[in-house]
Amino acid sequence: MSPRIVGLIDGVVFLGFWSLIGLAQPSLQGEALLIVWVLLLIASVLVWWRGSVIASLFVEDRTSLVGHVLDGVKWGALTGLGILIWGVSSQVLAAGGPLDNASFFSVETAIYLLFMGAYLSATGAVVGGVHGAVFFYFNRWLLRRG
Repeated sequence: MSPRIVGLIDGVVFLGFWSLIGLAQPSLQGEALLIVWVLLLIASVLVWWRGSVIASLFVEDRTSLVGHVLDGVKWGALTGLGILIWGVSSQVLAAGGPLDNASFFSVETAIYLLFMGAYLSATGAVVGGVHGAVFFYFNRWLLRRG
């Protein structure tokens, strides 16, 4: 099986799994559901790309479980920071949020970015690491099978 196909399967599995979890949330309706779908599509493309890269390393026997987990941790943390930047940009433009009437170069904004950045990066890193471990075994199974 081609590494691109393995990456595509990874992206589709990721999208399907997290879509089911998102649809099970009763609070996601209307525009919130659309925003979650857009974020999931972007994340699925990232999983597709990384799955293809790591599957090619699998074929060459140049990867391990630790390599998969560390790759997931790295990209999960970066995705968490991306979500923070996207969220801050929308909060700065909207009234009534935690950054309402705060200057971008204020202490309040710096503290908010520091704590939210640490939280979202850590959460993304943990989720990415778990995905890396799961996809290590899944990709190994796919490549042995195909």
